[in-house]
Amino acid sequence: MRLAAVCIAFIILLVFHIPGQAQDEALAMEIIARVNAWRIREGVWPLKPNDTLKNMALQQAQYIASLPALPDDLHVDGRGLRPRERALLTPFNWPYYELPGQIAIGENAALGTPDYALEFWQESALHARTALNPAYREVGVAALPYRNTILFIVVFGARPDVLPALVDPRDGRTIYLTNERFEYARFHDSMQVATKIQVFDSVGRPIYDEPIDWTQRISVPVEAGDAVYILSSDGEHSVISPVDLSRDRAILPVATVPTEAPVVTTEAAPEIAATPTTAPVIQPTMTPVVVATDLVPQPDEQPDLLILYSNDTLDVLNVSGATADWRTLAFHGTIDFPFTHFTRVTQFPLEALPNRHCLQIRSQTISGDVVKQENCSWVRSLITVSPDRLFWAQGPFEVQHNGLTITTCEPGAGVCVVDLP
Repeated sequence: MRLAAVCIAFIILLVFHIPGQAQDEALAMEIIARVNAWRIREGVWPLKPNDTLKNMALQQAQYIASLPALPDDLHVDGRGLRPRERALLTPFNWPYYELPGQIAIGENAALGTPDYALEFWQESALHARTALNPAYREVGVAALPYRNTILFIVVFGARPDVLPALVDPRDGRTIYLTNERFEYARFHDSMQVATKIQVFDSVGRPIYDEPIDWTQRISVPVEAGDAVYILSSDGEHSVISPVDLSRDRAILPVATVPTEAPVVTTEAAPEIAATPTTAPVIQPTMTPVVVATDLVPQPDEQPDLLILYSNDTLDVLNVSGATADWRTLAFHGTIDFPFTHFTRVTQFPLEALPNRHCLQIRSQTISGDVVKQENCSWVRSLITVSPDRLFWAQGPFEVQHNGLTITTCEPGAGVCVVDLP
């Protein structure tokens, strides 16, 4: 009996073992660039690379490459699972909307050169619908050598309340926004179609005098600094999208489409982008704001903390570029909340919190997976509180250092930057 079990286990290992293959990163980036250029020509925003989607694509490509012959269906893995089913499982755990079947995942595959892959997808109605679907906002690509050619697997995806924004690399100031277009988003308590945006400069000052209508492209002034924060709203939900103007750049070919690109409409999500229309590039004017220069960092300085908050969640991000000691910090509003509370639920070095790590408070009414902010690499601690303790939604709140107020945050702003003494 034991021998039989060992034999079965060995057979399972043989069936599911996938030998490592060398990813051609240059070709993978070329595919993303050419798909993004195609989407922009067709009036759809470019896609942001995502490591989880890349790993999904790579796993499937390695499985296909391990087979003695090319299968009829490149999208089925060794367990008989298709992309949406694989995305739900560990290690990917891709977030879904209301139900597991409502998951924004699509996949294209091709065998040959990048030229052939793009031509094949463009001439196939099914593959074009996937590549151009405005429901998708992120992408991962595998490009593996396969015999005498290249196997490409492209996985497209979107997550609730994640709206990436990417800088046009040709001018460094034009930003492509994204919106919620997944057909099942309407059943989920998350961002729907954003109708308004507000943009904040690198120290949290609003760029526009008041929120403006959502548009696919905006242009930010030089005086905004080296980062901006885009607050998108559908009237009930808000999502903040941090944009580092030097790092968060759309991957595009060196010579690509003209700047006056068409945009998708703000109507209900179509399967393919609607007939393109030309979008204006909004040239914002800075809102005059009187600030105390000894308390607020100037645009060329790096803030220490970034606080992002909506009706139900508050995130605190270390954006200082170094480890930080937050033991002496506290929130003071309708309730007092020392940062040391975060260590009561999770053990982590609050005295040496790494850069791009964050802490989160959210309402008990929210269930499901933790949603990370775009600039957060790891949520080190999550505390849930009752709705009557959502101090950031109940009025102005202070950030205190050793009992002294260093910043006051307004409840409706959605973003607050903090420069530590």
